[in-house]
Amino acid sequence: MRAVAALIVLAAAAALVFGFLAHRAHTATARGDSAQAAARAAVTTMLTADPRNASGYVDAVVAVSTGEQRARIEAARKGLVDEISAQSGPSTGQVLAVSLVDEPRSDGDIAVLVVAEATNPQLIGADTTAKRIPVVVTMSESGGRWLIANARQA
Repeated sequence: MRAVAALIVLAAAAALVFGFLAHRAHTATARGDSAQAAARAAVTTMLTADPRNASGYVDAVVAVSTGEQRARIEAARKGLVDEISAQSGPSTGQVLAVSLVDEPRSDGDIAVLVVAEATNPQLIGADTTAKRIPVVVTMSESGGRWLIANARQA
């Protein structure tokens, strides 16, 4: 009888542990999916600039940024507006693929590799004339939204 009771307690404990681990894995996967979707949208925003609305472009980029990234953009606001205003026409971009750099955790920032195609890759700091650019963005959850905390060419 004691052996049966011990097995029942052990089975219940195992079920709790496995349930907890499954929940953490599900949470991490959901966070990774959300971070990738936000990275796709944010990089598209960063690559799409219209010289007729340069200020609106900078506002949109600030809105998808946080931390040091946001501070850099806000500090360079006037120069960015001037640069975008001087473009001969709109710049466009699209994200071709996104992938997690590491396994997502249930908390903390998430690094996402983004491969984008752009008419003006310099808009995201790429020092290349190539139309396709690999960029690693660090996504940080802030106020229920995923924002770019850092971006660097891969």
